[in-house]
Amino acid sequence: MIRNILRKISVLIIVLGACICMYPQASLIYGKYERSQSIKNFEQSTESYRSALMAEQKESAKNTQSHPSDVTTEQERETFAAFWEQLFKQQQAYNQQIYLEKQEKLVDAFSYEDSIFDLTEYGFEENIAATLWIPRMEVELPVYLGATKENMKKGAVLLGQTSMPLGGDNTNTVIAAHRGGGATPMFRNIQLLQIGDKIQVTTPFAVLIYRVSEIQIILPTDTNEILIQEGRDLLTLITCHPYTKNTHRYLVRAERSLEETQSRQEDRKEAAESKDSEIQELQPVPDELLDVAGIRYSETQILLEKYGTLVGLGILLYISISGILSLQKSAKARKKRKEKCSEK
Repeated sequence: MIRNILRKISVLIIVLGACICMYPQASLIYGKYERSQSIKNFEQSTESYRSALMAEQKESAKNTQSHPSDVTTEQERETFAAFWEQLFKQQQAYNQQIYLEKQEKLVDAFSYEDSIFDLTEYGFEENIAATLWIPRMEVELPVYLGATKENMKKGAVLLGQTSMPLGGDNTNTVIAAHRGGGATPMFRNIQLLQIGDKIQVTTPFAVLIYRVSEIQIILPTDTNEILIQEGRDLLTLITCHPYTKNTHRYLVRAERSLEETQSRQEDRKEAAESKDSEIQELQPVPDELLDVAGIRYSETQILLEKYGTLVGLGILLYISISGILSLQKSAKARKKRKEKCSEK
């Protein structure tokens, strides 16, 4: 009787332990699914704009008179394109404004200021301004307008008082994300990025490609490092550092590249091939900052989190199986003692 109860308790412990250990992985899969859906919705919205724009350009190139039955379609196309053109010009004007004002309202290197734009008026239900693809980190994230806490739970965010992702001289688009948000790693492995690595930003208007040029660790108050730089077309990624302590900011600055876009497979291949190149052997952060800024601490914490679930599950299974075997051994010993007693 007692043996059966103990066996059932052991099985229950194994099941509960397995559920607890597998929860992070299940949460990761669900979070990835949610992000992929958000990205898919964004791409569908942008595809409508691009299709209308391409159709309008083709019509202009033909320079022929439209058939009466096509007038309504053409008018709708022109209205739709004009609607988006208005958004583009507004964002362009905003970029020029903050450049001329020297971003005077930017008070923190991880600002939570809301954006002045509302993309829901243009058909983007989730207020996503772009998508971010980082081959080296194998991460693709939606980029939300407005660095609110709610948006940062769902993906990356565009910091207020920094350039909208349009590209061009005198711009610096600053995208922030957590080092992990339960269901998604986000910028958790940002330390993997090296000089020369590719970062791709897809907007409703274009696909922008940047190459990592600088890596720094700064204080939260060091806003100079995320300001627009004269004549440069920049993208800056920023996140808390070190992982779980968050006393500093890990900053990756990238410069615009006019190269052609590639497929995801080609991007992954490029990242894999450059992994062992000479430039990857360079230490992006000075040695004297390793301990002060907690780089080694971050890498250790990330390693523990990455393999902690498997190690914990293995220990749990070992303890449970050992307990069951011990119970069976004790039961056999008791049975033998009873048999000996009955023989006497």
